[in-house]
Amino acid sequence: MLRQEFGSKLIGFTGVINCNHCNNSKPMQIRQEYVKQEAYFIPMGTTHNSIYKFCSVCEKSEALIKWKPLFASNEKMNTLHSLLDDGKEYTKYWLEQLNYKEKEEVMKRLNKLKAYSIVKYLGNVK
Repeated sequence: MLRQEFGSKLIGFTGVINCNHCNNSKPMQIRQEYVKQEAYFIPMGTTHNSIYKFCSVCEKSEALIKWKPLFASNEKMNTLHSLLDDGKEYTKYWLEQLNYKEKEEVMKRLNKLKAYSIVKYLGNVK
């Protein structure tokens, strides 16, 4: 029996920007899609895929990286890092609300995305 779970994880926030769809000015969520697989109750790992900006008002998304971040161009990764750095205060506030295990998961995800400047900034979150 093969079981797959599809979803997305919140990995941070942008600074205050306008949504192209609803024109609201607010921080947007930066989310990453994932696929978690199990075969006969044996975990086979999680695959992390595209990254996108998500407006929490109109629930529209805009792709930042359309496929696996590992294969993304430096330009797209720099854009992602810039957006995360612009929203570091919002991300810090959100991260402070999470429990230890959830914080660790977010920090690992940011490290894998090579967002080292925001990881360094968020390293002081208790």
